[in-house]
Amino acid sequence: MNNEDLCQLENLDDQTLLNTLQERYESAEIYTNCGLLLLSINPYCHLDIYDNNIKEMYKRSDMPKTHVYKMVEECIQGMNAAQKDYSIIISGESGSGKTECAKIILDYYCLKEEFEILKRVDFVIEALGNAKTAHNNNSSRFGKLIKIKESIQFETFLLEKSRVTHQVDGDQNFHIFYYILDGNNLSVNNDFIKYEGRLYTKHYEEIKMAFVSLDIDFEQIEKYLLGILELGNITLANINTSQGVDEVCTVFNMEKNAFVEYISYKIRKIGPDIIKSENTHEEAKILRDSLARIIYARVFDFIIGQINKKLEACAKISNNFTLNILDIFGFEDFKINGLEQFCINWCNEKIYDEFIKRSFEHQKNIFIQEEINVKNIDLDIDSLEMNKSNIDLIERKCGLVDLIAEESFLNGKFENLCNKLESFLKLKIKFGDTFEFNHFVGKVDYNTREFVDRNKEKANLLLIANAENLSNVSDTKYTKALDPLKNIVGAFKQSLNKLFTILNSTEIKYIKCIKPNLNKQGLLFDKNVVGKQLRVNGILQTIQLSKHLYPCSMFKDEFFEKYPWSFEFLLHLDSSISELGISQKVCEKMI
Repeated sequence: MNNEDLCQLENLDDQTLLNTLQERYESAEIYTNCGLLLLSINPYCHLDIYDNNIKEMYKRSDMPKTHVYKMVEECIQGMNAAQKDYSIIISGESGSGKTECAKIILDYYCLKEEFEILKRVDFVIEALGNAKTAHNNNSSRFGKLIKIKESIQFETFLLEKSRVTHQVDGDQNFHIFYYILDGNNLSVNNDFIKYEGRLYTKHYEEIKMAFVSLDIDFEQIEKYLLGILELGNITLANINTSQGVDEVCTVFNMEKNAFVEYISYKIRKIGPDIIKSENTHEEAKILRDSLARIIYARVFDFIIGQINKKLEACAKISNNFTLNILDIFGFEDFKINGLEQFCINWCNEKIYDEFIKRSFEHQKNIFIQEEINVKNIDLDIDSLEMNKSNIDLIERKCGLVDLIAEESFLNGKFENLCNKLESFLKLKIKFGDTFEFNHFVGKVDYNTREFVDRNKEKANLLLIANAENLSNVSDTKYTKALDPLKNIVGAFKQSLNKLFTILNSTEIKYIKCIKPNLNKQGLLFDKNVVGKQLRVNGILQTIQLSKHLYPCSMFKDEFFEKYPWSFEFLLHLDSSISELGISQKVCEKMI
């Protein structure tokens, strides 16, 4: 199939791109180069392109047609040649195949025994971190960085904790809750979850076996998860006598009076006086729900920690360098965008900015060294939004992150936040509760009504100080009451800084995953669905810029092997000609 690289197309308009991708996709060619990144379109069906024979073909460096295996092999060869770590960043919409793409990479890179363990690991992590949404029955609701060196290790971030206590229409809670409800023959209809069916009995037995194989105490985890759901049964108006209070306090080893007082009252110190006042129903609900979300996040992180210990103990890898695989949400723009979408899109801004800086500025420096004309590149880089102003607007002192944190710290209101965003950052405010942000792919509206409450998790961590395996999880990822530096956006900023410190020390490859249709139908290409993703993920901009970067390049030895006549031509040249002069003479001869 021709047109393996979209940057080789003579016409680079939207329709030509879509026609080319459709032609390839309907011929079961799901991988296409896009200059400096790889496009992967979800086939929604089984394809015979991943067996051991095909793996061996790529490992022998035959380098046949475009494939994710080819990218991984390039990383392996690059690590050995450059003596440097590599990273692969995988992004795309929910349902575009990001997680499966990461699994394919691991299958190629790891030994068979390690991959068998990873299958059980994936099942556990997906049970805890994935959920059914309106668009995807198994949507990852967290980001993860997989680091492979002596062993495989997982780092996770931006777990969608709000899903524990609230789901929009058409969505479900995390898979694990339904598994344990079925396993215990329970039906629940409370503030956190509504479930009556018996759909996941098989999954319950499988998850138990997976936990046991990873040396994790499933009974304890199950007890904690049922305790979280029990929090949703508590009636806040009569909490002392409410159903579930005794059970919750027993499960998490909490002192009942301390728990009831914490939910029911707020205590303020004004001068020498201690003022105790009753919480409103909404304030009590925020405290209860925050506690449930924080406990779930601690359970999640405890399990990730135990998985990493198991993987380290079973390590069979012997690499001198690290391969990082980042599986991250793609850019999101829904009818109503909240704090989660803001954080996801902020992360995508930083990824795109790093992509631009690495792919274009670094390549430009190489061209300058080789005395190649960079005039066109200068024009394109200058005309492109480098996202520096966007990131600065978000992260600078008194920027978006600081203003959100400040309003949360002051127990403020969304109206105050909107006023500050308009006054200090000159952002456009709509309808009194929505601000407009001009991202690299276009304008997105964010509704701030729940920004302040979602940003603060006001749970008193002393309440769960005696809960085994929850109190000893590092506090660095969790919020503390009235600590403006440990709010959600503040903690996420720290996570991003840590993530990009890792990525910036490596060579980076990029994979963009694309969802071909909304019905999950095999090899069906919907131009409207795909076209929107090409625009929203900045792929069209990337292709336009990549085309000016001379994306077809090869080393001299590779060139002479492919074009042996050129070597004979060199024998007739003056030996005093520089390497650059020789290259120019060869190119002139070819032209």
